[in-house]
Amino acid sequence: MITAEESRSDENVEATENAISAMGKIVMFHAGQDVTFFMANLPLTNDQEEAQRCHKLFMEQVIAKNGNLWAKETELKAALVRIKECENEEVLCEEGKKLLQSLV
Repeated sequence: MITAEESRSDENVEATENAISAMGKIVMFHAGQDVTFFMANLPLTNDQEEAQRCHKLFMEQVIAKNGNLWAKETELKAALVRIKECENEEVLCEEGKKLLQSLV
């Protein structure tokens, strides 16, 4: 579903972002999982509530030195930069904004 041709269409984008968020929760917390695809799909920008939850959890795990995330440090840093670039689009809750400031 995430990589389907129409996954980013107006009618599918929110379901796609929810699936990316769910996948992120799995790969962040199961050792040996490749988080590259998850991080490459950040930031989420269409489903504001899911985006805020997902980005906040992601940054909390970056701060907590989650080994799955830090194993791909280049991708991790690129994801943070992209989230920062979208900061004014309400993809972060207030706590998420504070977490981001502490990271970049």
